[in-house]
Amino acid sequence: MVLHDLGCAHCNVVESNAVVYGGVLPPCPHCGHYREIVWSCRSASATIHPRERAVVWANSKTGSVAYPPANDAPMPRRYSGNGYERVEMTSLRQLDDFCKRRGLVNEKASFDNSGHADEL
Repeated sequence: MVLHDLGCAHCNVVESNAVVYGGVLPPCPHCGHYREIVWSCRSASATIHPRERAVVWANSKTGSVAYPPANDAPMPRRYSGNGYERVEMTSLRQLDDFCKRRGLVNEKASFDNSGHADEL
């Protein structure tokens, strides 16, 4: 069971948090036509749980960035003594902007690891 916002292109009714079983979208209760999942940009700005946030150590003076081995790893003195600060990406939008500026790819958000990508 998954919750999605479903919209009907025929009667323009949107149902929030509709229950979807087994990947089959139920027909519109108003007109009976098939509905689609409504994707909104609110998910791009939704906050990320602190355990899953991307973390970097950044030096605002030089613009250099160091990547910690884990997001909860303490910063070594060699970084903190040279002006580095801990920066957390609290939303997907922040992470996407950081990746775009640095020419990086967020593999978790950009790639399908399910093994079924060719079946789409």
